[in-house]
Amino acid sequence: MQSMGSSPSLPRTVQPAARLYAIDWLRVSVMGVVYLFHVLRVFDVDPSSSLKNAQTSIFASVYTFFVNQWQMPAFFLLAGVSTWFSLHSRTAKQYLQERVSRLLVPLVFGSLILVPWYAYLSGLNHETFQGSWLAYLPLHFPRTWQLIKATPEYHHSMAVLFATSWHLWFLGHLFVFSVLALPLLGRTAAGPRTPTAGSIGLPLSLTLRTIPPGSRTRATTLSGTFVPGQVNPIPPAVTSWPALKPAAASAWAE
Repeated sequence: MQSMGSSPSLPRTVQPAARLYAIDWLRVSVMGVVYLFHVLRVFDVDPSSSLKNAQTSIFASVYTFFVNQWQMPAFFLLAGVSTWFSLHSRTAKQYLQERVSRLLVPLVFGSLILVPWYAYLSGLNHETFQGSWLAYLPLHFPRTWQLIKATPEYHHSMAVLFATSWHLWFLGHLFVFSVLALPLLGRTAAGPRTPTAGSIGLPLSLTLRTIPPGSRTRATTLSGTFVPGQVNPIPPAVTSWPALKPAAASAWAE
């Protein structure tokens, strides 16, 4: 029985957060920049692109080199900001279910349905395969497995997503980071901000961005604004299937 001076305890409710449209426009803008980046990769001087034109362009090369220095850090920063606001209007369970439907399901679908077609076009372009789409399809997954076995970087890290999911690797990384960060953000879900996720996350992420490029290739802060910082471009041998052809010639020269 409660005393007259005490108030009844109320269940914790989900409070909708005010939407910041500037974040939406930043995401749209970065997406446009990255879309143009992938188009111009076909025409730059780096031979490791999955699809490559015979004639190259200096403009395309300068653009892709410049954008590649910050495009993925920007994407992950915006993803972290979105996570921070998302957890203020969702429970941890709702957030995890949403990550599965928006990240994991598209990753699996794209890896099984879209990537084989793209790999086929890349094989034709780089002359590592000759034949029809129907002739290539049964070879795609066995060749992917051979490529993984022939590449040490794929044996012990999420870099294996570059082989299995190609350009969709971002979805896999983001899903893993989201799940690992959730214990740190659990108290934030549908509730007030906490020192762990709020006052520490953003400053730590921004601090990591100031580390000299030569001292790291990738860093992750599992906090409210986790930012996998990719200062230097990922080596072509990791990002591009054709670039691995010399290391796995027996797997791709059939």
